[in-house]
Amino acid sequence: HLQHLRKISRHPIFIAVTVFAFFYLIAGVFGVNFHNSFWSNFERGEGIFQLIHYWLFFALALILIKTKIDWLSFLKTSSIVSILICLYALGQLIGAYNPEGLIAKSVIAASARVSGTLGNPSYLAAYLLIHFLFTLIIIFSEKYLWKQIVWLGVLLFQIFIFLNTGTRGAILGLAAGIFIALCFLALRRQKQSTLPEIQNPKNKSVKIIEKKSRVQTTAKIILGLSVILLVVFIFTLNPQIWKKVPGLNR
Repeated sequence: HLQHLRKISRHPIFIAVTVFAFFYLIAGVFGVNFHNSFWSNFERGEGIFQLIHYWLFFALALILIKTKIDWLSFLKTSSIVSILICLYALGQLIGAYNPEGLIAKSVIAASARVSGTLGNPSYLAAYLLIHFLFTLIIIFSEKYLWKQIVWLGVLLFQIFIFLNTGTRGAILGLAAGIFIALCFLALRRQKQSTLPEIQNPKNKSVKIIEKKSRVQTTAKIILGLSVILLVVFIFTLNPQIWKKVPGLNR
């Protein structure tokens, strides 16, 4: 256990998060109003008190969740919770278009800009951004095709709700993140296979290199299509066209 703790404490991500939490604490202590810095307020709740709980949760997760199976169980549990939140958001969306219906009377804050149970569309958008990554990890970790299809359906449902939050900053952030990831995949250098490896097609390293090459080619194609779409968007800034796209209709 001590060796595991030492390994965690030396990890760059743990060090970075701990340093951030430390300076957040220092800023709060020497701020204008320590009471507000510590407790924040009801709407935001982003004070030192909440950050300490986040840091403790982060540390406990690293200490207690050790194996890949444990992490996948954690991600699946969190993603299932996100499905429930998205279902509530879907009820808000349906209630916005049918305010006299039973669903509208069963949910709080029925609106075309859904907020789920978080009470704010921006919060829901940020929450779903994290769960996009969780769901993608689950999809690529599943061995059975039918399970991958099920989780892909979950991802598409999350994206649909995400777009209906109407949070432009989160949508632009997602687009920028995807663009940077595509650039990384498309432009990174591939390892060159040696002659003995090429002559042995059953070699695992050759198969991995071939798979990476296919991923790189796919990334280049998607990146090219994205650039074309961006150019079309710039030259067709007609509200009547883009207002029909969820998230761009504000």
